[in-house]
Amino acid sequence: DRDWRVRRAACEALGRIGDARAVEPLIKKLEDKDPSVRTAVCQALGRIGHRSAVRPLIQVLWEPDEDLHRMVCDALRQLGEAEFAGAFAGALEADYEALNKLGQMAAMGDLRAVAPLRRLFRGADRELSRVARGALDVIWAAIRPKLGSFLCPSHLARFQDRPVEESNPYGPVYGGCRICGNSDPVWKASHVVAVLDTDWQEELQPQDDLLRVNWLLRRELFDFDSVEILQATDEDVERFAVQVQNDTDPFRTKRYKQMRCVVSQQAGLSENTMRILKSTFGEVTVE
Repeated sequence: DRDWRVRRAACEALGRIGDARAVEPLIKKLEDKDPSVRTAVCQALGRIGHRSAVRPLIQVLWEPDEDLHRMVCDALRQLGEAEFAGAFAGALEADYEALNKLGQMAAMGDLRAVAPLRRLFRGADRELSRVARGALDVIWAAIRPKLGSFLCPSHLARFQDRPVEESNPYGPVYGGCRICGNSDPVWKASHVVAVLDTDWQEELQPQDDLLRVNWLLRRELFDFDSVEILQATDEDVERFAVQVQNDTDPFRTKRYKQMRCVVSQQAGLSENTMRILKSTFGEVTVE
């Protein structure tokens, strides 16, 4: 409806009804141009209490609107995100304890604050930009020693330092996927193994700080640290090796010759396939 009062009343009514089916249409109204409508949306989403609203609510925190920030944080508290809401709201007031909390959360892999802070830093509000930079600096200092264990779930790519402003490579930096630049969501895995095993039907298997990835299902390269060949045909192994040899990704190509490849004795690979593996990876062992 063109009348903001009608849209607001509809959002308020959906919040009172409390049906989870209303969450998706309410989320779309977070982009409404009228502040009172967006306020009603935040209240309704908080009242309904469905966790699927958490990420969309966090995504609108980039807007330089203090009233909207307050309403979003109130809704997040109702959705069980009191720690994040308190830390983010406090950080925008340059509260020392809140900034430390954001850093602690980031070090544990919660980087949800990064995207809205990046937008606020680039925004027109100078005070918010200054405060956002301070928060980004705290988060960067907290995650920098752990950056090698952060992984983008979409690309299975490592995180690296990236400029907050692409046009200013000497300005503030943040940690994000080296391919897409996103900081959230994030997985933590210090070691990633590319596995070739026809008996394994799952694509991923996390084990503490280790992530095993089934290349036979994925069929594309990703940032892995070692290779395990348990049960695979010569054809599949050679196809994998050719992918690696033809890889042009500068982050990965320099690592292959230092990489270990373990081949199971039960794999039964041909001598030619073993020669290809030895010419592809730094160390190939049969165990």
